[in-house]
Amino acid sequence: MNKILTVRHMDDVNALREHGFNGPLQEGQEKLLTSIVGGIETEIKNETTVRILYTSKTRRIKETALGIAECLGKKYSVIMEDDLRLESIDRGELILPEIYQDGDWFSPLDDAWEYANDEMFLYKNIFYRFGDHFHGKYPKLSESFSKPGNSFGESLVKKFSLICDLINRKEAAELVVIVGQSDLPLLLLELMVLANELEGVTAQNLPYVYWDRYKSNLPRETAYDREGIEFGQVEIFDLSTIIETGMAKIIQKSYLLLCEQSECI
Repeated sequence: MNKILTVRHMDDVNALREHGFNGPLQEGQEKLLTSIVGGIETEIKNETTVRILYTSKTRRIKETALGIAECLGKKYSVIMEDDLRLESIDRGELILPEIYQDGDWFSPLDDAWEYANDEMFLYKNIFYRFGDHFHGKYPKLSESFSKPGNSFGESLVKKFSLICDLINRKEAAELVVIVGQSDLPLLLLELMVLANELEGVTAQNLPYVYWDRYKSNLPRETAYDREGIEFGQVEIFDLSTIIETGMAKIIQKSYLLLCEQSECI
């Protein structure tokens, strides 16, 4: 069994003026941390070591990972591995109005997410940059962003690269726990659904079809969006499904194509 665990970071402080998008964790989440550690411990079988992947660049992820490591380190050998591919998507630089106070919700972010999703999933513009007014197509964003961020395409390059490494890693007596955003477990859930019905799936269209195919398999009564992974939620994945169905080869080829398109090679 090629098993990994993912953990979404705990809830962070909303303070765009003081911290931008990189605020610390909120206080008073000890019960949630205990629940996370308990969920991880139930999956420790014959492993002698827990390897925690995280990124030091995103504060909420780093602080969550350090909390988990401190708790698990009392019973197990813990290895911390800093992996920048888990960094949250760059959402650009904001123009905050004078009336904005930390703790307020900055509503232009809702517009930015809507436009980014439209460009990615409707118009297949995978390298549209978050917060970009796009030559006047989204004029409201020019009033709220002084600089656009990164694209879903750039984020997928990192996630596909990480998944390829996880698939190809050698078996070891350790449990891999990945602390990050909700995007990685959601991507893995979607790819595993897709792995069971690969007809028509290619390296070229993988970045666009995985989300639509996953949605089509959900029950009608399921209220689900891409924020469906809660803070501190632990997910367990057996990557054997991706390996045995041939999905792994498609992911690898798609990763190389995205690298070429984003000029990262």
